[in-house]
Amino acid sequence: MIFDTFDRPGPGEFFCVVSDHDPRPLRYLSDVKQQGAPLTLEYVETGPDVLHVCVGRAAEAE
Repeated sequence: MIFDTFDRPGPGEFFCVVSDHDPRPLRYLSDVKQQGAPLTLEYVETGPDVLHVCVGRAAEAE
């Protein structure tokens, strides 16, 4: 279910995660598993107890 969620965003789409740990290792695994535009991570909050991260894919160039 987690990888399906990380694979779901298309170009220009994103979702946000609120967690107590960094989702960066999942991004690396998703990048290896999926071909195409890599995932981006934008850290909104990086407090000591909570991370708020937006995960997405860059929009395709026209």
